[in-house]
Amino acid sequence: MNISTKDLTTERKWRSATGYDQERFTKLLALFEEAYLLKFGKTILERKADGPKESVIKSAEELLLFTLFSFKSAGRPVPTDFRSTWFCYGYGCFQCKAKSQRRTVKILV
Repeated sequence: MNISTKDLTTERKWRSATGYDQERFTKLLALFEEAYLLKFGKTILERKADGPKESVIKSAEELLLFTLFSFKSAGRPVPTDFRSTWFCYGYGCFQCKAKSQRRTVKILV
């Protein structure tokens, strides 16, 4: 991926790449890191150190940017109501067949 948060210098670039402004992205990043730790029991850096191969994505910030950018590029809606955003992890919202299989983290910011 040839984009990083350093490239997002204006509000318009932030919204174009992620669907969020920089302030909301920063709040979401803290919650994203928490959800990642709950799911895997380790931070991204700890998991990267344990892995046999070098990872392209080196931080939670890069992973969140990649995820949000992918949603925007694929034409999937990025939630605009930040208070009612549900982040699914483990199975992914679109692959879940049963609601009981889905684990979610409610974002209340």
